[in-house]
Amino acid sequence: MLHTLWFGYGWPSLQGNGPEGIIQSALFGLAGYFVGRAAKKHAGRLHAKLDHIIKHHPDIPPMPH
Repeated sequence: MLHTLWFGYGWPSLQGNGPEGIIQSALFGLAGYFVGRAAKKHAGRLHAKLDHIIKHHPDIPPMPH
């Protein structure tokens, strides 16, 4: 059964002529997931730094609530 899955879907997908590039789609999805997580983490850090600068800068007035 495993050999049927590998030679029917896995190997042709690696050669570029498989059913919709299953393996490439999975790898690109996984890479996108990790890039998205890293970008979200970086944006959170940047947002915290900017909030700190705005809060402690003497020339920026406090935000109205």
